[in-house]
Formats: sequence, structure tokens, C-alpha cells
Amino acid sequence: MVIVNGPVVEELDINSGTNAFGQGSKPNATIGRALTFVYMNVAGATPGLTDKATHGGPHKFGLCIAENEFESPWEPLHVERGFDANENTVTVLTTEAPHNISDHIANTAAGVLTTAVQSMSVLGANTTYLSERAEPCLVLSPEHAATIARDGWSKDDVKRFIYDYARISHKELRDQGMYDTQDGSRPHHVPVSGLPDNADVPICRSPEDPVVLVAGGTGRHSLFLSSFGDSRSVTRLIQ
Repeated sequence: MVIVNGPVVEELDINSGTNAFGQGSKPNATIGRALTFVYMNVAGATPGLTDKATHGGPHKFGLCIAENEFESPWEPLHVERGFDANENTVTVLTTEAPHNISDHIANTAAGVLTTAVQSMSVLGANTTYLSERAEPCLVLSPEHAATIARDGWSKDDVKRFIYDYARISHKELRDQGMYDTQDGSRPHHVPVSGLPDNADVPICRSPEDPVVLVAGGTGRHSLFLSSFGDSRSVTRLIQ
């Protein structure tokens, strides 16, 4: 996923609002598709030959959004990462396809985020088994973000909540997904050695790891994008 921040978003008309992850926004599609061409023509990710994805997904055609900075109650992603608000940046994050988080009832920060972490801490997601390197991404809609901020919660509070509560018990992890205790193998990133069955395993290694941003339009929906692969996101200045 490509995330664009700064004045260049308005200049290029990159969609950060309604249907930002969907069809109909030419700049989003063009930029996202360009990175896909890099995968294929520079990195050699040829479908069926070197790119052996079981299913692939529509997100692999090109996934680019802008952060909805104008409706976010917090500092945008690039400012959080040390850039000036007036600088233009691009962040590249390895993700699975987005998963909808629907909560039309909760009217507190804890309520909205409880629904979110229940959607994020699931068996089968790559984040669950790559937790030492994972950067689980939570894209909050403006309405969900406003509910959270109204209770006085900062973005760091959101990240801390994800770290504290997006967890799966060791008992559930055993012998499923990519953690196989029967033959003694497991992904080396899963920090579960010696844990009792009732221990809860977080989906990331620290409260600093979740990527939290605001995007989208009207509606009480948010998105979870699981990490994919052994990598970390990169944010660079657009010259």
C-alpha cells in the first residue's frame, strides 16, 4: 500500500475520502499501478514464475491512498515520522488486502477500538505469525476517529490499546496457521517459546509498531490491513 501525505495530495487530486480504497480515482489507480509495474519489471515479480501467490488479490493491481489529514483529529502519518506538515511524503507498507471493520453502535473510544482489535487479532492473518516484525495497519474512518478523539485519546493511546488488547492466546496459536508444535517448527518471528497456554501473544512487538491513520468518508466503518512478509514500512520525502 502506498500512502501519500502533504500538499501534493490536493495538487494531484489523490483521493483520501469517500471510496479512497475503491474504483473511480485515476490518480490513486495510476500511482498504485506504477508501483506494481516496479515489482514486475524491476524486481521480477512475474505472476506464476517468481510471484507464486496462492490467490493474489485486487489490491495487487495497485493500492494507493492519501491520508485524510483534514478530518483527522491527530497529527498525520508523515508528521508522526518526523517530517514537516507542509512536506510531501510517500509511505510504502506491505499489507494484505483491507478487511472491513463495521461498528455502528459503539460511542466511546474503548468501544470502537474493542471492535477493531477483535477484527485484528485473528488466526490466519500474517500479522499473527510475523509479530516480531509486524506493523498492523488500522485505517480509521473520520467518524470512528472523531469518536475516539472525543474521549481525549491520542494516536499513541490507540496504538497502546492495539498492543495491549489485540492478542491471541498461546493455546489458540498452537498447531494452527503457521505455528506447528507437532514437528517442532514455527516461524522464528513468533515470540512464544516457553509460554504457558494461557499467555496472550500480541500481534506486534511494541506499542510503537501499529500504523494508524485516518482515511475514508462518511460512515462508521474502518479498515484493518494485516502485515505481509518480513519487512518494515518506509517513508520518504517527495522531491
